[in-house]
Amino acid sequence: MRENPAPGGRLRVLAVDDDPDLLRILRMGLGSRGIDLETVGSGEDALKAVQGNSFDMVLLDVRLPGINGFQVLMQIREAGDATPVMMITALNAEDDVVRGLEAGADGYITKPFRVRELAARIEALHRRTRFARTRALTLGDLELDERERTVSRRGKALHLTNIEFRLLACLMRNAPRTVSRPTLLEEVWGMDFDPGTGIVDVHIGNLRKKLRQAGPPLIETVRGSGFRIPHPSEG
Repeated sequence: MRENPAPGGRLRVLAVDDDPDLLRILRMGLGSRGIDLETVGSGEDALKAVQGNSFDMVLLDVRLPGINGFQVLMQIREAGDATPVMMITALNAEDDVVRGLEAGADGYITKPFRVRELAARIEALHRRTRFARTRALTLGDLELDERERTVSRRGKALHLTNIEFRLLACLMRNAPRTVSRPTLLEEVWGMDFDPGTGIVDVHIGNLRKKLRQAGPPLIETVRGSGFRIPHPSEG
């Protein structure tokens, strides 16, 4: 994660949308709320902008001409850039929300929205990701560094996807308490609804397999409640 160079504690955000009127409104509205907005109108320009600048966050519309928002996001993440990304989706486009969050987005907002709502979401996401970047978690033989985005078990490095990393961090922060599926959807995917795809169980299954590469089974399923990582003393 690149550090924020903006003076006076103001957030520096890149907005990517092909609607110049919307970008103009956002630039004025967010500017009055302590958020400095830089804007581009295409996916190609977005990739150029993130390569040469440091931003606290990227607001990324899904439907862009040329390279769409999903492709931009994937290229950002493939380059090793963990800058928080908030996807802008159409109303009721739940498939876009799921796809974006699985590709490595940190949150989403649906059109139409008010500038005040967007500003609140930007500030909340910034607080959450900034807090995460300062934490190192250890649980028995498992170590997770939220700043460096590394995970190891018994000294063996594990290569997790963005979603798997956030799932594990959430379970470790709450251990040994059980974390419900709705809580994981909200904390990891930023969803306040269940898309009905079994998305939590699928990614928990993948995470379990990777943790087994370096040790015995770790994540427990609590029937009817959710998932937990027991305290090492319980073993």
